[in-house]
Amino acid sequence: MGAWGGGPFDNDDAADWLDELDQSDDPAATLRAAFTCLPRAGTVEAPDGYAALAAVVVLASLVGGPQLDDDLDITDAQLARIAVDPELIGAARAALRRLDSEDNELQAVWAATVEGGAQRTFLAEMDGVLATYIPGAPVVVRRSSGPGPDHAHSVPTADLDDTTVTELDRDSVRTFTVPGRLWSEKETSLYVRKGYRGFLYIPPVPRSSSTLDFVRDLPDLKSVVVADRPGNDSAIFEISTLEYLALDYTSSKAADLTTIATSVRDLLIGWRPNLHVPTSLRLRSLTVHGCTARSLAFIADQPELRELDLTLTRSHTISMTDVPDCPVLTRLDITHGAVAGLDTARLPASLRTIEFSSVTDIDLGFLRTLPGLTRLYLHRCTVRSFAPLTDCPWLRGKVFGERTTAFDHDPTLLRQFRDTPW
Repeated sequence: MGAWGGGPFDNDDAADWLDELDQSDDPAATLRAAFTCLPRAGTVEAPDGYAALAAVVVLASLVGGPQLDDDLDITDAQLARIAVDPELIGAARAALRRLDSEDNELQAVWAATVEGGAQRTFLAEMDGVLATYIPGAPVVVRRSSGPGPDHAHSVPTADLDDTTVTELDRDSVRTFTVPGRLWSEKETSLYVRKGYRGFLYIPPVPRSSSTLDFVRDLPDLKSVVVADRPGNDSAIFEISTLEYLALDYTSSKAADLTTIATSVRDLLIGWRPNLHVPTSLRLRSLTVHGCTARSLAFIADQPELRELDLTLTRSHTISMTDVPDCPVLTRLDITHGAVAGLDTARLPASLRTIEFSSVTDIDLGFLRTLPGLTRLYLHRCTVRSFAPLTDCPWLRGKVFGERTTAFDHDPTLLRQFRDTPW
């Protein structure tokens, strides 16, 4: 393994992986494999880490992130074949969390080649880009002859110009990206002059020096993504025009979501004390990170909610009692921790996709009550038994996943239902 810089493509392992991607018959599967090969616990070895980071940057470039260099050895046609979906985005973000951990061999490499915490800022920026993905948005292959993601960790901060701005197209909302610096009058002026209607903001260190007060000066604000905790975020709850809001950090400060604009349709929020999602929001999708709720009672009835995504703390158990009334919910994702009460949960019959990632002690008996389910994902989970699958013939060939085991593991039974060998 040779590395000649701190960028995601400045090493032999990333180059080898990129060549594999360029030759792949299923490039999306090649990306997913790079993400899922990282161990859930233990040391992330450098070759796997380099491949995963390269895959993250490629994926981010397709959903509005930094453009790939023209010199990068992969064809636009191959990039355009990558089928981006919420599962792939989720796997990439999980990989980023592992890359940001201390138990990672790349940390020593980065310490020698990248100044200070710049690499961590770069990882946060990539995560912020992925957080803005909206299911169904088209893939856009974007190239640059100038500094690409290889130099993203050294973006100039002294003056703002168009080269430090990334534009994302989400439901026709042009989004202004400013990573790792305090928002100033110069940013506000450019935002207004160029007709942006949303922003992605990564607060600088120290976080205590930053606030979101500047949002009051941004006209017709539709989309907001804040990728790390600022010193004060209270102003964001005063904006009446928002449609997409992502506050991707946990906080010790309570948030009154009843003051959020009822126009918000998609909400991503990190856990905070006494979090309650009111019916008045009429959400289309809800994502909660770092969730420590005992049950789903913190979510009021959501008659228009289609997607619910919960990331628990690793040792946490959530009960599926008090399931809110969500008559059109089609997708449920739960990551980490354990889930109790599934056998008696009243899950909506409208569910079509369920994904569990790194969840323990799953009772699959609940599947018998969901004849409309068309896909079940089990990534690195433990289940009590695969036997309930015999009562769910509609799931034959529609169980997806990897590295999932049961207390009474029956490979013959599992082969009847899984899509491919795990």
